[in-house]
Amino acid sequence: MCPGWSDQSLLKCGKFYPASVRSTEDRLRHYSTHFPCVEVDTSTYAIPSIASVKGWLQCVPKGFYFHFKAFGLFCSKSCSLTALPVHIRHKVSEICPGKDYIHLNDLSVSLRDELWQSFNKILYVAHGAGNLGLVVFQFHLSFKPTKENQAHVEWCRENLDPCFLMAAEFRCRDWFNNEWLTLTTKWLSSMGIILVAADELEHETFQKDREQTGLQKGQIKITLPVAWSLTNPDFMYVRVHRREGSQRLLSESELSCWVNRLTVELPQGLKGPIFFMWGTDWEDQPLINAKNLNAMIGDMAFNWKASQQLSGSRSMLSAYFGRKTKTEKCALVSKDFLPLCNEEQKELEHDCNSSQSSQKFEVSEFPGENVFLAPAILTANRKHIQDSPALLGCIKKTKYNDNNKPLESLKKTSSSITAYFQKR
Repeated sequence: MCPGWSDQSLLKCGKFYPASVRSTEDRLRHYSTHFPCVEVDTSTYAIPSIASVKGWLQCVPKGFYFHFKAFGLFCSKSCSLTALPVHIRHKVSEICPGKDYIHLNDLSVSLRDELWQSFNKILYVAHGAGNLGLVVFQFHLSFKPTKENQAHVEWCRENLDPCFLMAAEFRCRDWFNNEWLTLTTKWLSSMGIILVAADELEHETFQKDREQTGLQKGQIKITLPVAWSLTNPDFMYVRVHRREGSQRLLSESELSCWVNRLTVELPQGLKGPIFFMWGTDWEDQPLINAKNLNAMIGDMAFNWKASQQLSGSRSMLSAYFGRKTKTEKCALVSKDFLPLCNEEQKELEHDCNSSQSSQKFEVSEFPGENVFLAPAILTANRKHIQDSPALLGCIKKTKYNDNNKPLESLKKTSSSITAYFQKR
């Protein structure tokens, strides 16, 4: 398992990329032959262009997944004016002249809808190609468990296209204390939202990411409690954070805690894979962490490189985790599965059929400090998973009527998605 492709310390150390691999495109191609997925962090700071996403897709094999982080304004409720798409930025500048920092409440309902449409549109491209993983919403420390913030998460789920899988990471641990843990789990489960299990150090969590200074004098190293709860039976998503210094290897005891969680404490009812994302980016340390954990868990680790050597559709990760029945078609190429309205479908078809579709798109590079390295995929029960339908990208399109109550429609959609994955 291996790194997100543009971390500067990884590039400079020369321990992963061959000297001949120089361009961003070639790095992504090399990366995707070693690892099955990557977390797109730049989408937090600005919504990528469709051309950029298409460029990424051209560089990866079938079965490779891009997990997109949600646009920051949706999570933190504020962002820099320059982070907004250009066509929305101009409209906001007219409404809020002189403001460089925009709050969600500054936007009209129509502008919010337009922003969501822009975000969903780039996800449609990855989804239509069969390369969309989860959409990860990271809510900051100040986002505490309140009815108002619960309503905000529901608003995010309602506006993210119902065909896309949503994961939520709460950096504020109050969501998991004795009073809220059961409520949080049941509430997320009702919407099919995957609860991110975050492994992070206390002193790093309470320091800004770009102002990490390490342990202060007199402090001891404390790992915060990990929210290890199943809220969607089809997936789990783990993010391991180590943000400061050049020594980011997990100790044997820290790895042993994860082995225990993945075996003895694995939540009952999990039917799908566990995406394990290593945010320990310093040189090749994410690779070493992944290798060390894989050695301890054995067959639970998905062998991406070996799966690509298999012939036919079995070379795809989606086929590895599931099999299509005679009556089911994989969504990777079927128009019936694309979550697009008629106008968007026609636009995407025109894009694909035009002469420009064969041009070489420029691949935007991820900022090194924001790349999650060495993603791994683990299987809780390999035989059980192989008996399940196809993974990700194979979600049937469901009708979504805006005139219905959004949350009720969402719950129905979530149930149909879960039923599809669970169907035997």
